[in-house]
Amino acid sequence: MGFPGGSSPDLTARALAEPLSKALGQPVIVDNRPGAGGNVAADLVAKATDDHTLGLMINGNLTIARLLNPKTPYDPVRDLAPIALVGTAPLVLVVPASYTGQPGDFVKAGLQAADTWSYGSPGQGTVAHLGMEMLKARTGLTPVHVPYPGNPQVMNAMIGGQIQLALLSPALSMAQVCRGSSWRSGTQWPHRPACPNRWWPVCRRSSARLCAAPTCARSCSARAGRPSARRPKGWPFAFGKTPPPWVP
Repeated sequence: MGFPGGSSPDLTARALAEPLSKALGQPVIVDNRPGAGGNVAADLVAKATDDHTLGLMINGNLTIARLLNPKTPYDPVRDLAPIALVGTAPLVLVVPASYTGQPGDFVKAGLQAADTWSYGSPGQGTVAHLGMEMLKARTGLTPVHVPYPGNPQVMNAMIGGQIQLALLSPALSMAQVCRGSSWRSGTQWPHRPACPNRWWPVCRRSSARLCAAPTCARSCSARAGRPSARRPKGWPFAFGKTPPPWVP
């Protein structure tokens, strides 16, 4: 797991661990190895010397990382093999709860603030980082990028007033959004999803002899396909249908 405890990928991995453990008949341990936008953990999976190490990754580890940095120590096409796609999630633009105006007014305020505003992301080259840069290009906003180890730290910085905006997953921001609507603390989103979805595949080392790959794929897809997983209680929208498992 390439992100810290409490992050959306971490919560997803822990939701999968118990049913996967039952399906395989052995313990499944979530080992958090945050760093470099998840690429530290992806490299560990790619170079694992056993046949039972799995990695829950994000699309940035498989698509963006090597395009931005050709020196990335692993090749996602050569070194990693997908087992199952467990879900996708939009990113929403989150701003401090102290802001109560309309989205257009927020952009105007951001243009006036110029580079005195800052935004957080879970690291260079992540979807949240590039999504915000895309938003900057479209709106003319110029907030300074502040990378953090993971999205929980981004949320804490938002609540503490260190940053003024961020792209976060609903899974992490929803509780603060609801709290902000009641007690005017935490965060709120003034927009619908602001950039393309993130997706989370479970991968293994491409050369690993994982005989249980079909079992892993079926178990992950079954857990992710439950209505409670796609639309948690209190959420204003539902995730799309879970795609069929990838079985190498």
